[in-house]
Amino acid sequence: MKKAALIILTCLLTISCEKNSLNDQYSFLYGDWTPTQLSAGMMYTADPHNLGDIVQFIKDDSYKIIRNDIVVERGKINIDNQTEDNLTLTFDAKDYNPLDQSSIRLSRFSLILHVYTQDSISLGNLATDGGYFGLLLIRKK
Repeated sequence: MKKAALIILTCLLTISCEKNSLNDQYSFLYGDWTPTQLSAGMMYTADPHNLGDIVQFIKDDSYKIIRNDIVVERGKINIDNQTEDNLTLTFDAKDYNPLDQSSIRLSRFSLILHVYTQDSISLGNLATDGGYFGLLLIRKK
């Protein structure tokens, strides 16, 4: 009887600890993306490569930002809100390259995804002041 209760409890804990992954509607995000336009703070048109050359969305709900073939930031993607019409993500950085001096980081904001096509997306927050962040990405071919 104790073994059965332990097995049931283990199953319930495993089910309740499932990670919060992107659903089928947003699974196209996994892969490599190239930043093409960046607006951050008071810099309405910053060089998108100040962030990085590639933003990778990885299927284990992590991400990497790569500049000059070096990972400059990596971390976990947290899904704040995921509905048919809305996806809001937070990028939780776990590791920065100590040599990277960029002040522009993806991990500082809760960002709303806007899908133009499955090859063109943007991430942005709703700030209207110096805290504004907007990033346009296209799928890397």
